[in-house]
Amino acid sequence: MVEPVLSSSRRSRPVDEASLRAGIRQAWGWAIMFGAGEISFALFAAEIKMPTLFFGILTGVPLLLGPLIQALAANCLDRYGHRKGLVLGGALTQMGCFVPLAILAFLIARTEPAERGALWVPILFMLIVCVYFAAGSFTHPPYSSMISELVPEHRRGGYFARVSRDASFLVLVAQALVGGALLWAERQEGREDLALLIFAGAFALAGVARLHSYVQIVSMKDPPYNPKPDAYFTFVQFIRRTRESNFVKFVVFVALTHFSAQVAGPYFLPYWKYELNYSTSQWVVMSGAATLASILMLPLWGRFSDRFGNKCTLFLTGLAISAIPLGWMFTANLWVLVAVNLYSGVVWSGFNLSSWNYILDAVTPHKRARCVAYFNIVCGIGMFGGSMVGGWLHPHLPQHEIEPGLASTFFYLLLASAVCRLLTCLLLLPLFRELRPVQPLPVKHWIFQIARMRVPVGIRFDAEPLDQEDEAPADPENDKPA
Repeated sequence: MVEPVLSSSRRSRPVDEASLRAGIRQAWGWAIMFGAGEISFALFAAEIKMPTLFFGILTGVPLLLGPLIQALAANCLDRYGHRKGLVLGGALTQMGCFVPLAILAFLIARTEPAERGALWVPILFMLIVCVYFAAGSFTHPPYSSMISELVPEHRRGGYFARVSRDASFLVLVAQALVGGALLWAERQEGREDLALLIFAGAFALAGVARLHSYVQIVSMKDPPYNPKPDAYFTFVQFIRRTRESNFVKFVVFVALTHFSAQVAGPYFLPYWKYELNYSTSQWVVMSGAATLASILMLPLWGRFSDRFGNKCTLFLTGLAISAIPLGWMFTANLWVLVAVNLYSGVVWSGFNLSSWNYILDAVTPHKRARCVAYFNIVCGIGMFGGSMVGGWLHPHLPQHEIEPGLASTFFYLLLASAVCRLLTCLLLLPLFRELRPVQPLPVKHWIFQIARMRVPVGIRFDAEPLDQEDEAPADPENDKPA
């Protein structure tokens, strides 16, 4: 989390190493919670055979609700100034949500299969999930503000790279544990309740992991927070600056990219389970492929963005993201789809990393919590809208033969998603600019002369240093969102 401007007091503040170590350990707990708990939400919904439209609601409603909660958190932060207290409240609520989820999964496992499709089950499940996401969203602005104050500027790159790498690895481990257990359950004939019992255990593990995260946050120091008068601005004021603000244009681009992805995104799992008839454990393998690719590629994307800029990374990954649905449109082969998801993990990791880095380049520290909240509101509206559009289109689209014997309306959802992604990248990305001087990407010679493969360290970028006379001066202050 890189601050463009540092005050003299910020530079002189001693580094609290104990808090930095606790920050890493709390990320471990969060990652296990995410891998064992949050990723299991959709799998659990598929296990209890929720209708396809519910997957859109399950994805869209929390995505819309969460950012609104973030705006509330930013207001609370400006009013009370106690960041750690707000974070702890949200973490404790998330931990508490896994208790009824584990109980619900256990109770459903003990009911007759014919009774598991009762309407109250998905409704109760979605209510708990909404509270979970709201609590998590409440912690995001204050924690982002707090941790960015604790980590010195010159150590941020290495520190957050380690946090991301450790968290991604533990997410993968948690996914593998849940997937392995589900694979074992699938092989036990006559025990249809085993998968649900495994979900109960996964939710319990997620709750314990969040408790560990809570304990680590307690031990972290909360630097004094003194909001400046100009740090407050309303969401309406933020949106009104779309024409002149570089940052708001960037926000609209990211939001529409996520809108385009969510047109098909929530419906991959029901398509996988209900139409392709693949198992839950196979879905976990495919999802793990994306996580593994993300772990391996994050350092590369970080170096690429540092040299060529975040906008360049957004452009390349935005184009690459447009091609992801194509891999699903013409085949149902398991290993081809696993390879497509590997590719998806590669490009989405670069897109998400460069998006976050762009925010940090564009926003001054005292406005960061509010700008992050408004960024997530716009993205949440986009993702909710995409989910609802996809859910409305799904039953009204004609079927298309993907393979002999397999016809599905999902083909046209994928096509719509791909076209929307491509148009968003080509039309909106040119509207905002890079905020810092970077080296132009030499496209003609990039593949052969810039990137060379080395077995011990992977890909290394070796372009010549940027000539100072060719640097394009950037003035980040002119691009502050308010």
